[in-house]
Amino acid sequence: MAQRELPGEGPQGADQVELVVELRNAGARPAWELVQVYASAPDHRFDFPRRLLVGHQRVKVPAGGTATARIRVPLERLATYSVVEERMLVEPGTYQLLVGASAEDLPLAVPFSVAGSAGSGRRAGRWFRAENFDSCHHLALVPETPLAGTAIAPADTTRPGWALYRGWELAPADGGHEVMLDLVSGEPAGPAGLVRIQVPGPADTWNTAGSARVAAGFSGELVIQLRPGTTFRVRGGAFRLVLEGAVKVTRVQLA
Repeated sequence: MAQRELPGEGPQGADQVELVVELRNAGARPAWELVQVYASAPDHRFDFPRRLLVGHQRVKVPAGGTATARIRVPLERLATYSVVEERMLVEPGTYQLLVGASAEDLPLAVPFSVAGSAGSGRRAGRWFRAENFDSCHHLALVPETPLAGTAIAPADTTRPGWALYRGWELAPADGGHEVMLDLVSGEPAGPAGLVRIQVPGPADTWNTAGSARVAAGFSGELVIQLRPGTTFRVRGGAFRLVLEGAVKVTRVQLA
């Protein structure tokens, strides 16, 4: 079986990384090895796959000998989709290239940094479509009205659903922050709904920073005042919009 060694590391140009992998065959017969390269980015600002296949090469290693694989990884393969800018972007920061025979056999790791400027992110005081969330749970995309566009709502009105929005860069404000929503509730005779804004807490927890009841039949802008000292600089500048009951949201703004 071939043994793998990685003698060097690092970017070889502004637009790609080249890995030079040496393979050694300790057996008595020639062997073919499929060298695979995966990327990971545990500290990525947005959702990045745990292991993303970005390159591979099949190499024949002679019995008792060595062979070399040269694998070039274009940095564009590290791009993720920005729901704010509605395009694929390669975020600057630290990445790792993991090298081995399969996704479950990656004994070699090469860290490297990608320079550049981050995407513009979500700016305070600007409306964003609620459907352009970064991730969600127990949420449905529903018509705002038959002709007006798409809104978000709980997939089941008996259970809460949430949407996660990242990319906010606001520091604590003396007067506090507020979240504004374009919102429509259920039938005029139906039960009241509830909207909560959650921000990251310690150890992967989420804490409620503000909430508001929504009367049945309500339609218009809803303003939720957040507790003083609320910050958005953790976990990619994130907050969660939690919806309960027959409510749907079309637009979101943080101020």
